[in-house]
Amino acid sequence: MVTTRRALLAAGAGTLIAGCGPPDEHVASRQDVLDEQLRVTNESVAAGAPRARARARKLQAAGAKAPPGTGPSGLEHAYDAEAAALASYVQAVGASRPDRGLLGELVADAAASQAELARRLELDPLPTAFPGEPK
Repeated sequence: MVTTRRALLAAGAGTLIAGCGPPDEHVASRQDVLDEQLRVTNESVAAGAPRARARARKLQAAGAKAPPGTGPSGLEHAYDAEAAALASYVQAVGASRPDRGLLGELVADAAASQAELARRLELDPLPTAFPGEPK
């Protein structure tokens, strides 16, 4: 087999390109992702979001571990905690492929919970076309 200069240049360019770009980002483990989702869910529980306990149980069943949430409670705090949880769930969907089904359920439930709380607070239940995205 004859190796040409063109083939060697192509192989060298491919090796060079493979080494270019930003350094590898830290990839969170599945456990880290689940634990973080339980942490934000527990904040919703502490704030008094009525649907958050069921989400916390689902995460615990999946193996998540986190301390109980702390902080003030009430409708406004529950609404804000659900917004934070929803944003976290949306971000986590891309971080944990094995748990996308679970995370999708959490997104849908947190969005519904936040909408219910918004109605009770007489706020627009859908202030953006993209729930869970940072403003």
